[in-house]
Amino acid sequence: MKTKRYTLINKTPIEESDLEKWKFWYAKSDRLVQSTDIPMSDENRFLFKISDPNCIINVSTVFLGVDHSLFSNLDDKPILFETKITGGQYDQRRQWTCTWEEAECEHQFTLDALFQGGFICQRLK
Repeated sequence: MKTKRYTLINKTPIEESDLEKWKFWYAKSDRLVQSTDIPMSDENRFLFKISDPNCIINVSTVFLGVDHSLFSNLDDKPILFETKITGGQYDQRRQWTCTWEEAECEHQFTLDALFQGGFICQRLK
C-alpha cells in the first residue's frame, strides 16, 4: 500500500503525490491546529492528582501530513490529524481525526474530558 501524503491549503487537506514538493511544504509549514498548556495551580494539582507543582499538562493537535488510516474503518477517509496529551495520568493518550474541524472538536473534547475527570470510554464517531 502506497503512503498518501497531504498538504494543507486554507485548513483543507490536499493530496500531494510529488514527494519533493511535499517534503518542502512539510519542512516549512505550520501544522499546529491548537496547543493548550494546563499549568498546575493548587486546584489543578488536586483535580489531576499531581503532586509536582512544576508539571504542565499539554494538549496538542497537529496536522500529520501523512494518512494514518491503514487499519481504520472510516470509509476510506484519510486520518490526518492527531490530538495528544503530554504529562499527567493520561500522558501519551492520542486520538486521530480526518478534518481540521474534527481536529478542533477533538482538541476541545480532550480538554473538557480532562477537566471533568478523565476518559471513561472511547467516544464513538
